[in-house]
Amino acid sequence: MSTKLKQLLKRSEVLSLTQDQTGIPIVGNDFERLARQVKAGNEKIQYTKEQQAKAHYFLANNGIKGQADIEPVSIRYAFDTIQTSNYTDIEKFLSEEHERILIDVIEEQRRQDDNDFQQFYNTQLDTYSKEIEQEQKEKEEQHNVDPSELADNMTRINQYSQIIKALNDCRINNNDYELVERLVTVQNASDLKKSQTSVSQAWNILSYFIKHTDNEGRHEGRFTKSYLTQPYQSTAAINTRRALIDASRSWLEEQFLQTVNEQLHAHATKLKMGGNPFITHRLRAYIDVNYKTNSGWKEEGLEIVNELPIWLFIYLLLRTGHKEAAADYINKNKDMFSLERKFVDYFQEYMESSHHCVSKTTHDEILADYYVFEYGEQKADPYKSLIYKIIGRCELNKKTIRVMKNQEDYLWLQLVLLREVTDTERYAYERYRLEDLKQIISVNEDQNTDVWAHFKTLLLTLQFEKAIDYIYSQKKLLLETTHFASALAYYGLLRIPSATQAKIDKTMLITNQEGLHLFNFSRLIYQYIQTYISDRPIEVLQYLYLLSLYSTKQGYHNNDMVSLAKSYASNIIAKNKNYREFLDIIYAQREPSIIESQKVLLDINSEQEYAEQILYPIASILLQSSRCREAVSVYKLSFDSNKLYEVLAKELSDALQHTQSARFLDPKLSYNTNQEMIEFATEAVEDYKNQQHLKLALDAKKVYTVHTLIQLLQFRMFYEEGQYYQAIATIQSMDIVPFNDQFNFIQQAADRFEQLDETIRKNIPEILLNIMDIFHKIWESYMSASVNVAIPNNTIEDIEKNVRAVLTFVGIIQFNIPADILVKLNRIDMIMAQRRKFIET
Repeated sequence: MSTKLKQLLKRSEVLSLTQDQTGIPIVGNDFERLARQVKAGNEKIQYTKEQQAKAHYFLANNGIKGQADIEPVSIRYAFDTIQTSNYTDIEKFLSEEHERILIDVIEEQRRQDDNDFQQFYNTQLDTYSKEIEQEQKEKEEQHNVDPSELADNMTRINQYSQIIKALNDCRINNNDYELVERLVTVQNASDLKKSQTSVSQAWNILSYFIKHTDNEGRHEGRFTKSYLTQPYQSTAAINTRRALIDASRSWLEEQFLQTVNEQLHAHATKLKMGGNPFITHRLRAYIDVNYKTNSGWKEEGLEIVNELPIWLFIYLLLRTGHKEAAADYINKNKDMFSLERKFVDYFQEYMESSHHCVSKTTHDEILADYYVFEYGEQKADPYKSLIYKIIGRCELNKKTIRVMKNQEDYLWLQLVLLREVTDTERYAYERYRLEDLKQIISVNEDQNTDVWAHFKTLLLTLQFEKAIDYIYSQKKLLLETTHFASALAYYGLLRIPSATQAKIDKTMLITNQEGLHLFNFSRLIYQYIQTYISDRPIEVLQYLYLLSLYSTKQGYHNNDMVSLAKSYASNIIAKNKNYREFLDIIYAQREPSIIESQKVLLDINSEQEYAEQILYPIASILLQSSRCREAVSVYKLSFDSNKLYEVLAKELSDALQHTQSARFLDPKLSYNTNQEMIEFATEAVEDYKNQQHLKLALDAKKVYTVHTLIQLLQFRMFYEEGQYYQAIATIQSMDIVPFNDQFNFIQQAADRFEQLDETIRKNIPEILLNIMDIFHKIWESYMSASVNVAIPNNTIEDIEKNVRAVLTFVGIIQFNIPADILVKLNRIDMIMAQRRKFIET
């Protein structure tokens, strides 16, 4: 017992580390102490039969038969011993399993990505299709022109076209053009004649902007550098806006003065004014006509001094733009303003201060008086409150004025009150800028108002982009919209989006990150062309030239619009059947063509730029439309021999790619036969050979490529016609495919193959298949010939040598030959070998 216990203890010590890891408590006693504890326990427990019975009873209750001999438990066969195979490669297995798992994961992710993409694609396609459909529907509803309407507008369309052409002619000669003065002469259609006056006034506003700002400057792009390209709060932009605001206010004052004169003229007999030209005299008469009756004054609360409503009189002087006359009248008649003794000083400071902004002290005094007039117990003359409001810029946030008669009066007052500043205002109460006025107009916009009245309001508040978009949204006004926008673009007053943004954004009015409005001018021009003059390409070009108003030459950011105009022009010319009249294809005469004589409008300054930016794109479009002859004619005009040979090489190569069976199945490919293509290419090459001044510019490799492709196409033609001997003679003369079975000759041919142009190399595999087919058919004809037929000596052997040379050549360049052609070549060789074996047996 003790020996076994000792062995068990030793074994347990070996397992102590594992027990410690699994949390099983370790017996800390050594063997001697453990033995003593066991012995002490045995001595302590007295052996009796009663205890023995209890023990057996305890074991029996737990299913243990104590009386039975308990044999030692053996675990020798409890577990099978697994023998490790010598051929097991666990690392390889794990690597393959890892690879398999990765492949499964990748495939699953790929399937998920495909499903997600397909779902996304379907969703986007559906959304995009609906948007295009809706946009097209809106466009058709908005600008659909029936034949009768087009006929009614034809006179105006022609007039507008003549004006735009005259404008572009002046631009070519770097001369100014009175665009607005010419456009205003085009009378509106019958349904717009009732608005003719308003339309004329709108044109007059644009003219006023030009005449009352920088009279010494050019008309074209006048505001591009100082308005379009400048940051909104830059000094140049603010000064330009100030000048335009002054012009707007001045226009309203002039219109009001014209109204005054018209009324005075209408009542000339009654008034008997004589020839007194002074404004004060004329305004007194105007007051008598409009504000006075036999029984008194029409308006209540007027302050009358010497039978004159003095505050109304001062207001009318300001309203007609006579501030200096008002100041002079006040200084000469101070006694008339005795009730408001400080007013004379207030007005003098107002006139003399910078931008008509009085000091803080004076402002506070004026404001106090204004509050008394406006909100005091006694009603003051409303025009007195108005005058104080103007000179003190009081209550700028209050927009309702009792004495404002109409929209023009209200707008004039707002333009008088607002100030554009280069920095923040000194005091919060001073802030009232153009942007604040724009928001008020936007909020108060009445959709039922007269179209042209609101259009004029937008122009006068410098909202040019919104103005154009407003009339664009009206039906049957595309003509007016296009030419108002053109005029604004000509003077540099119309902000436009970038070319990329113009393509992406489907709306005409776009707001950029700075909050500025942009109008899609290029899309408007395109719509006008498609609606009215799509079948008149010469006039189309004239309108496309308007896009080049936005060029770096005029001080604009970039030439994106110029590039867009070139692209549009190239497409229009290429798609026109009479494109020769645009490009003057008869290059021997070299007279300036339509497009070449106007190339300065597209910022083209040299023959090289003309070729690269106009002729080459047109030729490319012609090639895409399978109009090779026309494309070559365009390249002739460019005097670029290398371009000519490139296009000839491409067309010849494409002709070689189209086999006889392919041309038979697709009628489009048979438009030009191989013979016609050969004749055309040969004629073009010979024509260029006659141009002595071009020979030095030729690239020898390109010339060789074209000649080689012509010969290959000649070979193909002989092959398809069954003229096998002529075909073999043609291909042998080219020295591209070896027919000598000596390896050094074959290797030299393979080296030459590597130096060939790609247009030749890609056709060689099919040519080799044709050659092998020819040899097989000739060889078979000799092998099947009757014994009575005379066969030249060594003919069959020579053919077989040629075949071996070709196949050896194929083996060297096999990586350049498609697999299906290799299979066909090997099949021909196998057929010939089997046939030879059959005959020999």
